[in-house]
Amino acid sequence: MTSEDKRTQELEDGSTNSIMVGQKFSNGMVISKVFHDPTTGANRRYEGIIQRLDFCKDTNRWMYLVLYPEDGDIEHMEECQVETHLREWEQQKHPKETAKPKTAKKKNRSRQKKIKVK
Repeated sequence: MTSEDKRTQELEDGSTNSIMVGQKFSNGMVISKVFHDPTTGANRRYEGIIQRLDFCKDTNRWMYLVLYPEDGDIEHMEECQVETHLREWEQQKHPKETAKPKTAKKKNRSRQKKIKVK
């Protein structure tokens, strides 16, 4: 992809965002990933923000650059990894209801028609 392969996307708040053509996830999207917290010694969830789509020469792949603003760390992720961590973030923000959905009762179809024989 070249610099001409960029397009502008209008966001919900009215601002615009430049993304690469073919880029599935836009810059500024928030994801969530679990890391080890050295201060507490436990694992915890950090929120990361997609910065841009980079071509990594080492892997010969397009990868998303993610910034974790809380501690300033960055990492590159493949599209499938971003998708996984985006799903985790959405589940964290909007947990599914735990109530079981009602299921329709099945009709008893084992009855057969009686045929009168003459």
